[in-house]
Amino acid sequence: MIMKKLLILICLILTANTVYAEGFTDTVNDGYGAGSAVIFDDIENVPWAHEAIEFFVTNGLIKQNFENKLYPNKHITREEFVDLLISSFGIYEITATCDFTDISEQYYGVIATANKNGIVNGISETEFGFGQKITRQDLVTMSSRILSHLDIETVTDGDLKFDDKDDISSYAYQSVLKLTTMGIINGDNLNCFNPKNFTTRAEAYKIIYLLRMTETIRATP
Repeated sequence: MIMKKLLILICLILTANTVYAEGFTDTVNDGYGAGSAVIFDDIENVPWAHEAIEFFVTNGLIKQNFENKLYPNKHITREEFVDLLISSFGIYEITATCDFTDISEQYYGVIATANKNGIVNGISETEFGFGQKITRQDLVTMSSRILSHLDIETVTDGDLKFDDKDDISSYAYQSVLKLTTMGIINGDNLNCFNPKNFTTRAEAYKIIYLLRMTETIRATP
């Protein structure tokens, strides 16, 4: 009987210390401790985003695997961006609900919060567009709306100077103008905004970081 109890205890100890490495992901906060300096080995080609990445790491907002990979040039999806946006500004509402039928339980709360507060609409009345890569104009529109939700406004008199401004959808035009005026976004080397292009993770981190800095400056006496 003593031997049997000893074997059971050993099994429990081994089970408690098992790490399921395959496909395992966790937040930086949980995996490394809040404020840990995680070193990614795949961000050399995005030096312009390093400050933003450090902000997300320090605040435990980036999900990462334990292979030190951030995949900064991977396109970010609509739900991933909404998750980052709502989490970064800390406006999650646990009681929020929405009518979208194509979202997973994991993202329901943040999407419902964004929808309730007028930050995001779906691609239809019942579809959010879950799993779809987010376009630059949609990302900017959501970013502009969260500023409005926080009562952060800026003068947007004038017009866009991008050579492809006629390609920007009407619902996104003023948002692009607002964030351009604020210096949060700019065009490429050909003076194009590329509204229908998809957005990378590094670009999303940078834009949200600049939005947060705008909020911080506004809140400073």
